[in-house]
Amino acid sequence: MNKKLYKLMNWPEIEGVLYADTDRPGEILGVHSVKEGQLIQCCFKGAQKVTFRDLAKNTETVMEQVDEAGFFALLVPSDQFASTDKETPVYEYDVNYPNGQNLICGDPYIYDSSLNEDFNSRFLAGVCVDAYKYLGAHLQTRAGVTGTFFAVWAPDAARVSVIGDFNQWEESAHLMQKDTDSGIFWLFIPGVKEGAHYLYSIKTRGTILKKKDPYGYDAQGEDDLTKQEASVVWDPQAHTWHDREWMANRKNDWMELPVSIGEIEPLDFLEQDNFTAGSVEKIISYVKEMHYTHIQLSMYAYYMPMRDWKEAPFLLQLIDGLHAQQIGVLFNYYPAGFQSDEYGLSGFDGTCLYEHEDPRQGRNFHNQTYLYQYGRNEVRDYLFSALCFLAEECHADGICMRALGSMLYLDFDKNEGEWLPNIYGGNENLDAIAFLQDANKLLDKRYPKLVRIAAVAAVWPDVTRPLKDGGLGFQWKWNDDFCTNFFSFMKQDPYARPDHYEDLTYSMVYQYCENHIIPFSRKRMQGEIPDFLHSIPEDSSAFDANWKLALAYQMFHSGKKLTYLKPTAPGQRESGESLMVKDLNQLYQEQLSLYKMEQDPAGFQWINCIAASDSMIVFTRNASQEKNFILVVANFSGLEKQVQCGVPMEGVYQEIFSSEDKKYGGQGVTAKQKILTIKEECDDREQKIELLIPAYCLRAFSYRTYTKQELDQKKLDQATREKEKLEEQLALRLQEKDAIIKRQQEELAVKEQEINSLHVALDQAEKLVDSEQTKLKRSKKKL
Repeated sequence: MNKKLYKLMNWPEIEGVLYADTDRPGEILGVHSVKEGQLIQCCFKGAQKVTFRDLAKNTETVMEQVDEAGFFALLVPSDQFASTDKETPVYEYDVNYPNGQNLICGDPYIYDSSLNEDFNSRFLAGVCVDAYKYLGAHLQTRAGVTGTFFAVWAPDAARVSVIGDFNQWEESAHLMQKDTDSGIFWLFIPGVKEGAHYLYSIKTRGTILKKKDPYGYDAQGEDDLTKQEASVVWDPQAHTWHDREWMANRKNDWMELPVSIGEIEPLDFLEQDNFTAGSVEKIISYVKEMHYTHIQLSMYAYYMPMRDWKEAPFLLQLIDGLHAQQIGVLFNYYPAGFQSDEYGLSGFDGTCLYEHEDPRQGRNFHNQTYLYQYGRNEVRDYLFSALCFLAEECHADGICMRALGSMLYLDFDKNEGEWLPNIYGGNENLDAIAFLQDANKLLDKRYPKLVRIAAVAAVWPDVTRPLKDGGLGFQWKWNDDFCTNFFSFMKQDPYARPDHYEDLTYSMVYQYCENHIIPFSRKRMQGEIPDFLHSIPEDSSAFDANWKLALAYQMFHSGKKLTYLKPTAPGQRESGESLMVKDLNQLYQEQLSLYKMEQDPAGFQWINCIAASDSMIVFTRNASQEKNFILVVANFSGLEKQVQCGVPMEGVYQEIFSSEDKKYGGQGVTAKQKILTIKEECDDREQKIELLIPAYCLRAFSYRTYTKQELDQKKLDQATREKEKLEEQLALRLQEKDAIIKRQQEELAVKEQEINSLHVALDQAEKLVDSEQTKLKRSKKKL
């Protein structure tokens, strides 16, 4: 070895590089000015030869292998080196391996970090809501050289390196630089392109971990098992958006708008196991045909709403296409915690970085998930950043924060001894409450047109109350209580439903405590068989009728709607419930009374909510105009019924919907008929109608006043009914008269018979008297 070069070698630091045991690799690797010139050092483990290419002078020099493990060095006189400006790389390495493999790459250790002081201060303060723009993997071009900048927060790691399919997953190939103030490791690697798979190799106290990038994009769809567990380099900003008009004019005030959300699972629309442009067209066509106003997409990770990065561009195309059709897009977001995963966030840098150290605060023992440290600034950055990513990079129109009960309550799904109370002795997670309030404050300020929805499967007050009034600050809340009560009623045997009638009607007690969405979500509706109907045989017509009745009742109940239906497979006939939901969505958007006053108690009125023995309910949905309402009659029993219903106003009731319509596969026993009111008290109303309603059926009727012809006909019908009633009364009176006359005649005959009998007896008595008198006279004569 060149003696001059040998003296310049810092052997302890070289060993740190070779053994991947340094967090400051830039202090030895790359170009460094020394008294003798420019010292260039690099490490390619297993390489047999490295050639230094001076691109400015177009010269090549074989570097000296100073360690047989793969450490190479070269000393270049300063006057022969084209540039010492680290932002202007003028050289590259040509690396040869014994197996004949050749690698040409730039030097990652001549670049400075793109993390500035402003970012560091915001990140440490917990106000860096756009952290995803700095951390993770980002395609960049520096001085004409394309590559990827990697950055990851791991403050307690001994060292971190980027391993991937671009460096044979070698731990010493790309050791990262550590920023000691922020605890962030970073490195710009020239030549790493979109689609590259990588992990972070993190050396901790005693072990080496392999972790996905917390801010990275997923690669679950890969066939290679190593790549399946890895993150992938992807640039979401490569998509050119065409929805400027939609984004500028979209409405987030749903209070008086029809909102029917279709929960979409992209996997339902795959083409040959891949999500493609064809899948995008299928979804757009399906959503339009079903008349949904919005869709809600499942998420696979915070920064990868699809299962694989290759499908992500199609996701952005889908959102763009839906916006072109005036259809909004909502995303599920899970801030409650994360799964226990070897490659995930748990114990990320060998310490409890994202979760609490005390398992009573950071662990759910029953489902083996971890809860975030909501009070830690860098964790808040991470969670805030994911929200901003969806809003900015995915053009989300709304965020539904799921499973909030497990983060709001310290004792949620925990036994005694498995949780710690807060500083006031309560079971409320104060840090989680503050995080949700701050998240809503952030979204309201940065994205005022973004709808904020909460899914809380627990009793928590004031979810949709404004922040200024002490609420959590959401705009809408999933009405899980409705689903719990309603499905509890529906799962009963139809003959037992009268005993659970209160579960059917109780929802209106709490309907207006929050701004509610009724969620018939995928979790509840998974598959083709709703499990809440387990008491009814699946192959029976009653099963289908109950399922359709449930979907219809959801639509006519107060509250915005969310429904999951698995789309019809190609070549199959559209199901009855799918046809019905399509018609219901259209009806919902056409009828003001179904959406205009959904959050106003005056928008709903019970007509009959006490018919428990019949499992019947009758109510109206009302708009602000007195005569604009819809009458809803629902029969949850297994018997067809001829019923009388009180109605609010005199007029014509025209059927606009029946869940037993033939086109939905129903019995078809009802027609689109019109029913005229009858002036007779019923259900505390002065008018009533009479109708037939099949078993397990919901019928809905619109109202209008009479036309002149109908009014004349009604008067004629009423006069006819009065005439018939008088004729019935006259016939009854005549029957009563005839009965009286007949009875009197019978009584008279009895009396006459009695008189005749008395006459006969009298004659006999008289004869007896005469006989005795004669005998007496004879006796006297003898005497």
